[in-house]
Amino acid sequence: MTKLFQQLRDWFSLDTRSLAVARMGLGLFIFIDILWRMGSIEWHYTDIGAMPRDIFLSVFSYAWSLSFHHANGSWGFAAAMLVLHAFAAVAMMIGYRTRLSTALVCVFTISLHNRNWFVNNGGDDVLRSIMWLAVFLPWGEMWSVDQYRRGEGARPARLVSGTWVLAWFFQVFAIYFVSYLLKTSPIWRSEYTAVYYSSHLDVFATPIGRWIRAYPSVMKAMTFGTIVLEWLGPLVLFFGFILPRRFGPWAKLGVVFAFWGLHLGIISTMFIGIFPFYCLAMWAAFVPAQSWEKLEASLPRVPRFFARVYGRIAGPPIEVQAGPAAGKLLRSGHQLAGLFMLLTLVFWNLSTLKPPLKYASTFWINVGRWMHIYQEWNMFAPFPKQENLWIEIPAELEDGSTVELITGEADVLSSKQDKFAGAIRDEHWRKFLMNMSDNDKIAKHYAGAWCRIWNRAEEAGGRRPRLRRFSINVYHTVIGLNYQHSPVQKRNLWNHWCFAEDLK
Repeated sequence: MTKLFQQLRDWFSLDTRSLAVARMGLGLFIFIDILWRMGSIEWHYTDIGAMPRDIFLSVFSYAWSLSFHHANGSWGFAAAMLVLHAFAAVAMMIGYRTRLSTALVCVFTISLHNRNWFVNNGGDDVLRSIMWLAVFLPWGEMWSVDQYRRGEGARPARLVSGTWVLAWFFQVFAIYFVSYLLKTSPIWRSEYTAVYYSSHLDVFATPIGRWIRAYPSVMKAMTFGTIVLEWLGPLVLFFGFILPRRFGPWAKLGVVFAFWGLHLGIISTMFIGIFPFYCLAMWAAFVPAQSWEKLEASLPRVPRFFARVYGRIAGPPIEVQAGPAAGKLLRSGHQLAGLFMLLTLVFWNLSTLKPPLKYASTFWINVGRWMHIYQEWNMFAPFPKQENLWIEIPAELEDGSTVELITGEADVLSSKQDKFAGAIRDEHWRKFLMNMSDNDKIAKHYAGAWCRIWNRAEEAGGRRPRLRRFSINVYHTVIGLNYQHSPVQKRNLWNHWCFAEDLK
Protein backbone atom coordinates (compact mmCIF):
# COMPACT_ATOMS: atom_id res chain seq x y z
CA MET A 1 0.00 0.00 0.00
CA THR A 2 2.86 2.37 0.76
CA LYS A 3 4.35 1.71 -2.67
CA LEU A 4 0.98 2.26 -4.37
CA PHE A 5 0.42 5.48 -2.45
CA GLN A 6 3.85 6.76 -3.48
CA GLN A 7 3.18 5.81 -7.09
CA LEU A 8 -0.11 7.71 -7.02
CA ARG A 9 1.53 10.70 -5.40
CA ASP A 10 4.32 10.75 -7.98
CA TRP A 11 1.85 10.61 -10.85
CA PHE A 12 -0.66 13.12 -9.52
CA SER A 13 1.93 15.84 -9.00
CA LEU A 14 2.90 19.00 -10.85
CA ASP A 15 6.37 20.51 -11.16
CA THR A 16 6.58 24.12 -9.96
CA ARG A 17 8.37 25.08 -13.21
CA SER A 18 5.46 23.71 -15.23
CA LEU A 19 3.02 25.58 -13.04
CA ALA A 20 5.04 28.74 -13.61
CA VAL A 21 4.78 28.35 -17.40
CA ALA A 22 1.03 27.75 -17.08
CA ARG A 23 0.76 30.89 -14.93
CA MET A 24 2.67 33.02 -17.41
CA GLY A 25 0.72 31.69 -20.38
CA LEU A 26 -2.68 32.18 -18.79
CA GLY A 27 -1.78 35.66 -17.58
CA LEU A 28 -0.69 36.65 -21.09
CA PHE A 29 -3.76 35.23 -22.80
CA ILE A 30 -6.13 36.76 -20.25
CA PHE A 31 -4.49 40.13 -20.88
CA ILE A 32 -4.94 39.71 -24.65
CA ASP A 33 -8.58 38.74 -24.18
CA ILE A 34 -9.17 41.86 -22.09
CA LEU A 35 -7.70 43.99 -24.89
CA TRP A 36 -10.19 42.41 -27.30
CA ARG A 37 -13.07 43.08 -24.93
CA MET A 38 -12.00 46.71 -24.54
CA GLY A 39 -12.80 47.28 -28.21
CA SER A 40 -16.48 46.53 -27.53
CA ILE A 41 -16.97 47.99 -24.04
CA GLU A 42 -19.85 50.20 -25.10
CA TRP A 43 -21.78 47.44 -26.85
CA HIS A 44 -21.30 44.62 -24.35
CA TYR A 45 -20.80 46.19 -20.91
CA THR A 46 -22.69 49.51 -20.68
CA ASP A 47 -26.30 50.59 -20.34
CA ILE A 48 -26.30 52.12 -23.81
CA GLY A 49 -25.24 48.80 -25.33
CA ALA A 50 -27.01 45.58 -26.24
CA MET A 51 -27.37 44.37 -22.63
CA PRO A 52 -28.33 47.24 -20.29
CA ARG A 53 -28.13 46.22 -16.65
CA ASP A 54 -31.84 46.47 -15.95
CA ILE A 55 -32.66 44.27 -18.95
CA PHE A 56 -29.98 41.68 -18.23
CA LEU A 57 -30.85 41.41 -14.53
CA SER A 58 -34.61 41.27 -15.04
CA VAL A 59 -34.76 39.04 -18.13
CA PHE A 60 -31.62 36.92 -18.41
CA SER A 61 -29.85 36.76 -15.06
CA TYR A 62 -30.10 34.31 -12.14
CA ALA A 63 -29.81 34.73 -8.38
CA TRP A 64 -26.36 33.09 -8.35
CA SER A 65 -24.89 35.11 -11.26
CA LEU A 66 -23.16 37.73 -9.11
CA SER A 67 -21.22 40.57 -10.76
CA PHE A 68 -19.85 43.81 -9.38
CA HIS A 69 -19.68 45.00 -13.01
CA HIS A 70 -23.40 45.66 -12.54
CA ALA A 71 -22.64 48.41 -10.02
CA ASN A 72 -22.52 51.05 -12.75
CA GLY A 73 -23.53 51.16 -16.41
CA SER A 74 -21.18 53.85 -17.72
CA TRP A 75 -18.35 53.40 -20.21
CA GLY A 76 -15.83 54.80 -17.73
CA PHE A 77 -16.73 52.29 -15.03
CA ALA A 78 -16.63 49.33 -17.42
CA ALA A 79 -13.28 50.49 -18.77
CA ALA A 80 -11.89 50.90 -15.25
CA MET A 81 -12.96 47.36 -14.36
CA LEU A 82 -11.21 45.97 -17.43
CA VAL A 83 -8.06 47.99 -16.70
CA LEU A 84 -7.93 46.67 -13.12
CA HIS A 85 -8.52 43.18 -14.48
CA ALA A 86 -5.64 43.64 -16.92
CA PHE A 87 -3.29 44.86 -14.17
CA ALA A 88 -4.17 41.81 -12.05
CA ALA A 89 -3.51 39.52 -15.05
CA VAL A 90 -0.08 41.09 -15.63
CA ALA A 91 0.77 40.82 -11.92
CA MET A 92 -0.21 37.16 -12.00
CA MET A 93 1.77 36.59 -15.17
CA ILE A 94 5.02 37.93 -13.69
CA GLY A 95 4.30 36.39 -10.29
CA TYR A 96 3.95 39.58 -8.23
CA ARG A 97 2.04 38.85 -5.02
CA THR A 98 0.95 35.80 -6.93
CA ARG A 99 -1.75 34.35 -4.71
CA LEU A 100 -3.44 37.73 -4.29
CA SER A 101 -3.23 38.62 -7.99
CA THR A 102 -4.50 35.15 -8.95
CA ALA A 103 -7.46 35.53 -6.60
CA LEU A 104 -8.20 38.95 -8.08
CA VAL A 105 -8.07 37.58 -11.61
CA CYS A 106 -10.44 34.79 -10.57
CA VAL A 107 -12.93 37.23 -9.01
CA PHE A 108 -12.71 39.72 -11.90
CA THR A 109 -13.18 36.88 -14.40
CA ILE A 110 -16.32 35.56 -12.71
CA SER A 111 -17.75 39.07 -12.42
CA LEU A 112 -16.98 39.92 -16.06
CA HIS A 113 -18.53 36.71 -17.36
CA ASN A 114 -21.68 37.36 -15.35
CA ARG A 115 -22.04 40.89 -16.71
CA ASN A 116 -23.04 39.60 -20.15
CA TRP A 117 -22.63 35.89 -20.72
CA PHE A 118 -23.96 36.02 -24.28
CA VAL A 119 -20.43 36.96 -25.38
CA ASN A 120 -18.77 34.06 -23.53
CA ASN A 121 -17.72 30.72 -25.02
CA GLY A 122 -16.31 27.39 -23.84
CA GLY A 123 -12.92 28.96 -23.23
CA ASP A 124 -14.47 31.12 -20.54
CA ASP A 125 -15.76 27.99 -18.79
CA VAL A 126 -12.24 26.57 -18.91
CA LEU A 127 -10.78 29.77 -17.51
CA ARG A 128 -13.20 30.11 -14.59
CA SER A 129 -12.65 26.54 -13.49
CA ILE A 130 -8.87 26.46 -13.65
CA MET A 131 -8.50 29.92 -12.10
CA TRP A 132 -10.41 28.68 -9.05
CA LEU A 133 -7.93 25.82 -8.72
CA ALA A 134 -4.89 28.00 -9.42
CA VAL A 135 -5.63 30.23 -6.42
CA PHE A 136 -4.73 27.29 -4.18
CA LEU A 137 -1.68 26.05 -6.11
CA PRO A 138 1.87 27.36 -5.54
CA TRP A 139 2.40 28.48 -9.12
CA GLY A 140 4.29 31.58 -7.97
CA GLU A 141 7.19 29.65 -6.42
CA MET A 142 9.30 29.51 -9.57
CA TRP A 143 10.15 32.10 -12.22
CA SER A 144 8.29 34.88 -10.47
CA VAL A 145 8.89 38.30 -8.94
CA ASP A 146 7.88 36.88 -5.57
CA GLN A 147 10.68 34.33 -5.75
CA TYR A 148 13.29 37.08 -6.00
CA ARG A 149 11.59 39.51 -3.65
CA ARG A 150 11.89 36.84 -0.98
CA GLY A 151 15.54 36.23 -1.82
CA GLU A 152 14.73 32.70 -3.03
CA GLY A 153 16.21 33.02 -6.51
CA ALA A 154 18.19 29.82 -6.10
CA ARG A 155 15.26 27.83 -4.73
CA PRO A 156 15.05 24.46 -6.49
CA ALA A 157 11.92 23.28 -8.22
CA ARG A 158 9.75 20.74 -6.47
CA LEU A 159 6.78 18.49 -7.10
CA VAL A 160 3.41 19.59 -5.73
CA SER A 161 0.68 17.11 -4.87
CA GLY A 162 -2.55 17.03 -2.89
CA THR A 163 -6.27 17.38 -3.47
CA TRP A 164 -6.00 20.66 -5.38
CA VAL A 165 -3.56 19.09 -7.83
CA LEU A 166 -5.88 16.09 -8.13
CA ALA A 167 -8.74 18.50 -8.90
CA TRP A 168 -6.60 20.08 -11.65
CA PHE A 169 -6.03 16.61 -13.13
CA PHE A 170 -9.72 15.79 -13.00
CA GLN A 171 -10.79 19.13 -14.47
CA VAL A 172 -8.59 18.63 -17.52
CA PHE A 173 -9.69 14.99 -17.76
CA ALA A 174 -13.35 16.07 -17.72
CA ILE A 175 -12.96 18.74 -20.42
CA TYR A 176 -11.98 16.14 -22.99
CA PHE A 177 -13.45 12.84 -21.78
CA VAL A 178 -16.90 14.31 -21.16
CA SER A 179 -16.70 15.86 -24.61
CA TYR A 180 -15.86 12.40 -25.99
CA LEU A 181 -18.82 10.81 -24.19
CA LEU A 182 -21.18 13.44 -25.61
CA LYS A 183 -19.96 12.95 -29.21
CA THR A 184 -22.32 10.04 -29.86
CA SER A 185 -23.24 10.69 -33.48
CA PRO A 186 -22.00 8.44 -36.34
CA ILE A 187 -20.58 11.68 -37.75
CA TRP A 188 -17.90 11.28 -35.07
CA ARG A 189 -17.87 7.55 -34.35
CA SER A 190 -18.13 5.82 -37.72
CA GLU A 191 -18.57 8.21 -40.66
CA TYR A 192 -15.72 10.51 -39.52
CA THR A 193 -17.23 13.54 -41.23
CA ALA A 194 -17.23 15.94 -38.27
CA VAL A 195 -14.30 17.99 -39.57
CA TYR A 196 -16.00 18.12 -42.98
CA TYR A 197 -19.03 19.78 -41.42
CA SER A 198 -17.08 22.06 -39.06
CA SER A 199 -14.78 23.24 -41.85
CA HIS A 200 -17.85 24.28 -43.87
CA LEU A 201 -19.05 26.61 -41.12
CA ASP A 202 -17.92 29.82 -42.80
CA VAL A 203 -18.36 31.91 -39.67
CA PHE A 204 -15.55 29.93 -37.99
CA ALA A 205 -13.35 28.75 -40.86
CA THR A 206 -9.86 30.22 -41.32
CA PRO A 207 -8.16 30.22 -44.74
CA ILE A 208 -6.51 26.91 -43.83
CA GLY A 209 -9.86 25.58 -42.64
CA ARG A 210 -11.33 26.41 -46.02
CA TRP A 211 -8.34 24.92 -47.83
CA ILE A 212 -8.70 21.47 -46.24
CA ARG A 213 -12.23 21.20 -47.63
CA ALA A 214 -10.65 19.98 -50.85
CA TYR A 215 -9.16 16.92 -49.12
CA PRO A 216 -11.84 14.53 -47.80
CA SER A 217 -9.31 11.94 -46.63
CA VAL A 218 -7.48 14.57 -44.58
CA MET A 219 -10.73 15.67 -42.93
CA LYS A 220 -11.62 12.06 -42.10
CA ALA A 221 -8.17 11.48 -40.60
CA MET A 222 -8.51 14.65 -38.51
CA THR A 223 -11.93 13.54 -37.23
CA PHE A 224 -10.65 10.09 -36.35
CA GLY A 225 -7.57 11.52 -34.64
CA THR A 226 -9.65 13.97 -32.59
CA ILE A 227 -12.14 11.43 -31.28
CA VAL A 228 -9.41 8.90 -30.44
CA LEU A 229 -7.35 11.54 -28.65
CA GLU A 230 -10.35 12.76 -26.63
CA TRP A 231 -10.92 9.14 -25.57
CA LEU A 232 -7.40 7.85 -24.99
CA GLY A 233 -5.60 11.05 -23.92
CA PRO A 234 -7.65 11.76 -20.76
CA LEU A 235 -7.46 8.09 -19.75
CA VAL A 236 -3.67 8.15 -19.93
CA LEU A 237 -3.61 11.46 -18.06
CA PHE A 238 -5.75 10.19 -15.19
CA PHE A 239 -4.85 6.50 -15.04
CA GLY A 240 -1.27 6.59 -16.24
CA PHE A 241 -0.04 5.71 -12.76
CA ILE A 242 -0.56 2.04 -13.68
CA LEU A 243 2.25 2.30 -16.25
CA PRO A 244 5.78 1.22 -15.29
CA ARG A 245 7.48 4.16 -13.58
CA ARG A 246 10.14 4.51 -16.28
CA PHE A 247 7.44 5.06 -18.90
CA GLY A 248 5.28 7.41 -16.83
CA PRO A 249 7.01 10.74 -17.57
CA TRP A 250 7.20 9.97 -21.29
CA ALA A 251 3.52 9.03 -21.40
CA LYS A 252 2.57 12.26 -19.65
CA LEU A 253 4.77 14.33 -21.97
CA GLY A 254 3.33 12.51 -24.98
CA VAL A 255 -0.22 13.41 -23.91
CA VAL A 256 0.82 17.05 -23.44
CA PHE A 257 2.32 17.22 -26.94
CA ALA A 258 -0.69 15.46 -28.45
CA PHE A 259 -3.14 17.99 -27.01
CA TRP A 260 -0.87 20.89 -27.89
CA GLY A 261 -1.00 19.56 -31.45
CA LEU A 262 -4.79 19.32 -31.29
CA HIS A 263 -5.19 22.91 -30.15
CA LEU A 264 -2.64 24.27 -32.60
CA GLY A 265 -4.64 22.50 -35.30
CA ILE A 266 -7.83 24.16 -34.05
CA ILE A 267 -6.10 27.56 -34.01
CA SER A 268 -4.99 27.12 -37.62
CA THR A 269 -8.38 26.00 -38.94
CA MET A 270 -11.02 27.79 -36.83
CA PHE A 271 -11.68 31.26 -35.46
CA ILE A 272 -12.84 30.44 -31.93
CA GLY A 273 -11.01 33.13 -30.00
CA ILE A 274 -8.77 32.58 -27.00
CA PHE A 275 -10.22 29.15 -26.06
CA PRO A 276 -7.41 26.95 -27.50
CA PHE A 277 -4.75 29.31 -26.13
CA TYR A 278 -6.09 28.85 -22.60
CA CYS A 279 -5.86 25.11 -23.19
CA LEU A 280 -2.25 25.35 -24.38
CA ALA A 281 -1.31 27.08 -21.12
CA MET A 282 -3.39 24.67 -19.04
CA TRP A 283 -1.59 21.66 -20.51
CA ALA A 284 1.82 23.21 -19.80
CA ALA A 285 1.25 22.44 -16.11
CA PHE A 286 1.65 18.72 -16.86
CA VAL A 287 5.16 18.87 -18.34
CA PRO A 288 7.08 16.38 -16.14
CA ALA A 289 10.12 17.31 -14.05
CA GLN A 290 12.39 15.04 -16.12
CA SER A 291 11.70 17.17 -19.20
CA TRP A 292 12.77 20.33 -17.38
CA GLU A 293 15.94 18.68 -16.15
CA LYS A 294 16.89 17.66 -19.68
CA LEU A 295 15.98 21.09 -21.04
CA GLU A 296 17.98 22.95 -18.39
CA ALA A 297 20.97 20.65 -18.97
CA SER A 298 20.93 21.26 -22.73
CA LEU A 299 19.78 24.90 -22.60
CA PRO A 300 21.13 26.42 -19.38
CA ARG A 301 20.35 29.87 -20.71
CA VAL A 302 16.63 29.30 -20.11
CA PRO A 303 16.73 29.36 -16.29
CA ARG A 304 19.38 32.11 -16.39
CA PHE A 305 17.10 34.20 -18.61
CA PHE A 306 14.20 33.93 -16.14
CA ALA A 307 16.54 34.66 -13.26
CA ARG A 308 17.82 37.81 -14.95
CA VAL A 309 14.37 39.09 -15.98
CA TYR A 310 12.59 38.47 -12.71
CA GLY A 311 15.59 39.53 -10.65
CA ARG A 312 15.58 42.93 -12.37
CA ILE A 313 11.82 43.39 -11.97
CA ALA A 314 11.92 42.41 -8.30
CA GLY A 315 14.91 44.55 -7.35
CA PRO A 316 16.78 43.92 -4.11
CA PRO A 317 15.22 41.21 -1.93
CA ILE A 318 12.95 42.49 0.79
CA GLU A 319 13.38 41.41 4.39
CA VAL A 320 10.93 38.62 5.03
CA GLN A 321 9.79 38.10 8.58
CA ALA A 322 9.66 34.42 9.39
CA GLY A 323 6.13 33.55 10.39
CA PRO A 324 4.82 30.47 12.12
CA ALA A 325 4.72 27.37 9.96
CA ALA A 326 1.29 26.37 8.77
CA GLY A 327 -0.23 24.14 11.38
CA LYS A 328 -1.53 20.67 10.80
CA LEU A 329 -5.13 21.87 11.14
CA LEU A 330 -4.63 24.55 8.47
CA ARG A 331 -2.99 22.10 6.09
CA SER A 332 -5.80 19.61 6.65
CA GLY A 333 -8.39 22.31 6.00
CA HIS A 334 -6.61 23.22 2.76
CA GLN A 335 -6.72 19.61 1.58
CA LEU A 336 -10.35 19.16 2.63
CA ALA A 337 -11.29 22.28 0.66
CA GLY A 338 -9.55 20.79 -2.37
CA LEU A 339 -11.46 17.54 -1.90
CA PHE A 340 -14.73 19.49 -1.75
CA MET A 341 -13.83 21.23 -5.01
CA LEU A 342 -12.95 17.90 -6.60
CA LEU A 343 -16.31 16.40 -5.59
CA THR A 344 -18.11 19.45 -6.95
CA LEU A 345 -16.37 19.04 -10.30
CA VAL A 346 -17.13 15.31 -10.40
CA PHE A 347 -20.84 15.66 -9.61
CA TRP A 348 -21.31 18.68 -11.87
CA ASN A 349 -19.81 16.84 -14.85
CA LEU A 350 -21.91 13.77 -14.10
CA SER A 351 -24.99 15.99 -14.34
CA THR A 352 -24.05 17.00 -17.91
CA LEU A 353 -23.88 13.43 -19.27
CA LYS A 354 -26.66 11.56 -21.05
CA PRO A 355 -28.50 8.61 -19.46
CA PRO A 356 -27.56 6.08 -18.17
CA LEU A 357 -24.34 7.86 -17.13
CA LYS A 358 -26.13 11.01 -16.03
CA TYR A 359 -26.45 11.69 -12.30
CA ALA A 360 -27.89 15.01 -11.17
CA SER A 361 -27.67 16.08 -7.53
CA THR A 362 -29.46 19.31 -6.69
CA PHE A 363 -27.01 20.04 -3.88
CA TRP A 364 -23.88 19.71 -6.03
CA ILE A 365 -25.47 21.58 -8.94
CA ASN A 366 -26.24 24.52 -6.65
CA VAL A 367 -22.72 24.43 -5.22
CA GLY A 368 -21.29 24.48 -8.75
CA ARG A 369 -23.47 27.42 -9.74
CA TRP A 370 -22.66 29.54 -6.70
CA MET A 371 -18.94 28.76 -7.07
CA HIS A 372 -19.23 29.54 -10.80
CA ILE A 373 -17.57 26.37 -12.00
CA TYR A 374 -20.61 25.45 -14.09
CA GLN A 375 -19.42 23.87 -17.32
CA GLU A 376 -20.67 21.75 -20.21
CA TRP A 377 -18.13 20.24 -22.58
CA ASN A 378 -20.43 19.78 -25.57
CA MET A 379 -18.11 21.29 -28.17
CA PHE A 380 -19.47 20.03 -31.52
CA ALA A 381 -21.41 17.37 -29.61
CA PRO A 382 -23.24 15.21 -30.36
CA PHE A 383 -22.19 16.49 -33.80
CA PRO A 384 -21.15 19.82 -35.36
CA LYS A 385 -23.76 22.20 -36.65
CA GLN A 386 -24.88 21.23 -40.13
CA GLU A 387 -26.07 24.60 -41.27
CA ASN A 388 -24.22 27.63 -42.46
CA LEU A 389 -25.79 30.85 -41.26
CA TRP A 390 -25.19 34.54 -41.57
CA ILE A 391 -27.03 37.65 -40.48
CA GLU A 392 -27.96 40.70 -42.52
CA ILE A 393 -29.37 43.95 -41.13
CA PRO A 394 -30.67 46.14 -43.97
CA ALA A 395 -31.41 49.61 -42.60
CA GLU A 396 -32.96 52.85 -43.77
CA LEU A 397 -31.57 56.18 -42.60
CA GLU A 398 -33.48 59.36 -41.92
CA ASP A 399 -32.71 60.78 -45.37
CA GLY A 400 -33.96 57.67 -47.16
CA SER A 401 -30.52 56.20 -47.90
CA THR A 402 -29.73 52.60 -46.99
CA VAL A 403 -26.93 50.70 -45.25
CA GLU A 404 -26.32 47.12 -44.17
CA LEU A 405 -25.30 47.56 -40.54
CA ILE A 406 -22.89 44.64 -40.06
CA THR A 407 -20.79 45.09 -43.20
CA GLY A 408 -21.39 48.86 -43.54
CA GLU A 409 -22.27 48.52 -47.23
CA ALA A 410 -24.77 50.87 -48.85
CA ASP A 411 -26.09 47.98 -50.94
CA VAL A 412 -28.69 46.15 -48.86
CA LEU A 413 -30.03 43.89 -51.60
CA SER A 414 -27.07 41.64 -52.44
CA SER A 415 -26.25 38.65 -50.24
CA LYS A 416 -23.64 39.17 -47.51
CA GLN A 417 -22.89 35.45 -47.12
CA ASP A 418 -19.27 35.80 -48.23
CA LYS A 419 -18.68 39.00 -46.23
CA PHE A 420 -20.42 38.30 -42.93
CA ALA A 421 -17.61 36.30 -41.28
CA GLY A 422 -14.97 38.89 -42.20
CA ALA A 423 -17.10 41.71 -40.77
CA ILE A 424 -17.18 40.16 -37.27
CA ARG A 425 -14.71 41.96 -35.02
CA ASP A 426 -13.72 39.15 -32.67
CA GLU A 427 -14.83 35.91 -31.02
CA HIS A 428 -17.01 37.68 -28.45
CA TRP A 429 -19.00 39.36 -31.21
CA ARG A 430 -19.17 36.06 -33.09
CA LYS A 431 -20.57 34.32 -30.02
CA PHE A 432 -23.07 37.12 -29.38
CA LEU A 433 -24.40 37.04 -32.95
CA MET A 434 -24.65 33.24 -32.93
CA ASN A 435 -26.59 33.38 -29.65
CA MET A 436 -28.84 36.07 -31.12
CA SER A 437 -29.55 34.14 -34.32
CA ASP A 438 -32.25 32.04 -32.64
CA ASN A 439 -33.31 34.34 -29.80
CA ASP A 440 -35.55 37.29 -30.61
CA LYS A 441 -35.25 38.61 -27.03
CA ILE A 442 -31.55 39.22 -27.56
CA ALA A 443 -32.28 40.66 -31.01
CA LYS A 444 -34.74 43.14 -29.53
CA HIS A 445 -32.18 44.65 -27.16
CA TYR A 446 -29.39 44.50 -29.73
CA ALA A 447 -31.62 46.50 -32.09
CA GLY A 448 -32.32 49.05 -29.37
CA ALA A 449 -28.58 49.52 -28.91
CA TRP A 450 -28.16 50.35 -32.60
CA CYS A 451 -30.68 53.18 -32.27
CA ARG A 452 -29.17 54.52 -29.03
CA ILE A 453 -25.57 54.45 -30.23
CA TRP A 454 -26.13 55.65 -33.80
CA ASN A 455 -28.67 58.39 -33.01
CA ARG A 456 -27.09 60.00 -29.94
CA ALA A 457 -25.73 63.52 -30.17
CA GLU A 458 -22.88 63.98 -32.64
CA GLU A 459 -20.61 65.40 -29.95
CA ALA A 460 -21.11 62.13 -28.04
CA GLY A 461 -20.13 60.02 -31.05
CA GLY A 462 -23.48 59.78 -32.86
CA ARG A 463 -23.78 59.56 -36.65
CA ARG A 464 -25.78 61.51 -39.19
CA PRO A 465 -28.13 61.01 -40.94
CA ARG A 466 -29.85 59.24 -38.10
CA LEU A 467 -30.85 55.58 -38.20
CA ARG A 468 -34.59 55.22 -38.81
CA ARG A 469 -35.57 51.56 -39.15
CA PHE A 470 -34.09 48.15 -39.96
CA SER A 471 -34.69 44.42 -39.98
CA ILE A 472 -32.55 41.62 -38.55
CA ASN A 473 -32.66 38.69 -40.96
CA VAL A 474 -31.05 35.30 -40.47
CA TYR A 475 -30.10 33.27 -43.54
CA HIS A 476 -29.07 29.65 -43.44
CA THR A 477 -28.31 26.74 -45.72
CA VAL A 478 -28.00 23.10 -44.66
CA ILE A 479 -24.60 21.56 -45.26
CA GLY A 480 -24.83 18.25 -47.11
CA LEU A 481 -22.27 15.62 -47.91
CA ASN A 482 -20.45 15.63 -51.24
CA TYR A 483 -20.34 19.44 -51.08
CA GLN A 484 -24.07 19.77 -51.75
CA HIS A 485 -25.87 22.48 -49.79
CA SER A 486 -29.59 23.14 -49.54
CA PRO A 487 -31.16 26.30 -50.98
CA VAL A 488 -30.79 29.40 -48.84
CA GLN A 489 -33.64 30.03 -46.42
CA LYS A 490 -34.42 33.41 -44.87
CA ARG A 491 -35.99 34.08 -41.48
CA ASN A 492 -36.95 37.52 -40.23
CA LEU A 493 -35.80 37.61 -36.61
CA TRP A 494 -36.73 41.19 -35.67
CA ASN A 495 -38.02 44.47 -37.14
CA HIS A 496 -37.15 47.69 -35.38
CA TRP A 497 -38.11 51.36 -35.61
CA CYS A 498 -36.01 54.00 -33.90
CA PHE A 499 -38.62 56.79 -33.95
CA ALA A 500 -41.90 56.61 -32.08
CA GLU A 501 -43.78 58.32 -34.90
CA ASP A 502 -43.00 55.42 -37.25
CA LEU A 503 -44.91 53.07 -34.99
CA LYS A 504 -48.18 54.92 -35.42
